[in-house]
Amino acid sequence: MRPLKSVLVVLCSVLILLISLNDATAKDNVNKAKEFMQANMYPAAIALLEKEVFGIDGDLSKGNPRNYEAQYLLGLCYVRIGKLNSADERFASAIQLKSDYGRKISKDLKNIGIDAIKQGQLKTALSIFDRALFYEPAIIGETVRELIALGNGYIGGERSARADIAFEASVSINSDSESEACAKQYAAGLEADDKTAITILPFKSYCPSFNRMAGEKLVFIARKNAMAGNDSEKVKYKKFAVQYLGESAVNDLLPEVVVHDPGEYIFELKAGEMTPYWIDFPDGVRGGYQIYYRQGSDFLRLYENGKEVEMDTPYFGKSEKFKIKAINDVYVKMVVQ
Repeated sequence: MRPLKSVLVVLCSVLILLISLNDATAKDNVNKAKEFMQANMYPAAIALLEKEVFGIDGDLSKGNPRNYEAQYLLGLCYVRIGKLNSADERFASAIQLKSDYGRKISKDLKNIGIDAIKQGQLKTALSIFDRALFYEPAIIGETVRELIALGNGYIGGERSARADIAFEASVSINSDSESEACAKQYAAGLEADDKTAITILPFKSYCPSFNRMAGEKLVFIARKNAMAGNDSEKVKYKKFAVQYLGESAVNDLLPEVVVHDPGEYIFELKAGEMTPYWIDFPDGVRGGYQIYYRQGSDFLRLYENGKEVEMDTPYFGKSEKFKIKAINDVYVKMVVQ
């Protein structure tokens, strides 16, 4: 019995030694892989971690697929080299082995996405952020805050283009962050005087609400110039407004010609102002309109195709389109028959 017992003791000792050696080898592989990762030597880290997880030459009997840390680290390395689908497989295995790894994976993916933004890689970053949110949806708030802070840090510097990338990423993953991402960039332009508004207002594809406000401001400036008779300035501001609102929307807000069907129309013009558009009428009512205005020595001028014409009170319209210009503050009623 003693010899058998001695053999068993020896066998147990050998087994324990083998297990210890195996654990030590696994730790060595993981620790060395971590060192490679810190040095951005991801292919070298992948070689060690794949050996740990899949064994030598794919022989699983020589690997340790239940090493959740190795699975997780291998997933991170795959993300770093752009193998996102392979990374998903490793993360799934890590979470299956250790369920609380989801938050850890999400946070690391968020950090990798931020690094991609710093490198100007928007598309890559968005793919990584999508995965971070998949593993832990609650991380969206933290991600947006970091992107906004990163973008604000870039504004006005040599890397302003990176601010756009950070802000666009923020709005892409959470549209509610548009106001925070865009307000600082637009504030100066929206408050600027007419002459400098064009040079300050930044068109940003990720700021639809602010682009609309900027476009409406430029249309307002164009209308003021049109009413003052400054046609070249009107054209300039209207052209810039198109960048923000589109040509159709701008023409709806500030048309070149307005056709007035039969009815009564009121114009309140201050001294020096004129209608910002040409007044015209549909076929069949040309010549069938009258203009009434407050009696006085000199209140109105009428322009047909850019030329001033004489007028009486009331004025019986001609066939050409025209604009009304006020010499003094005036209240005008036009009746189209």
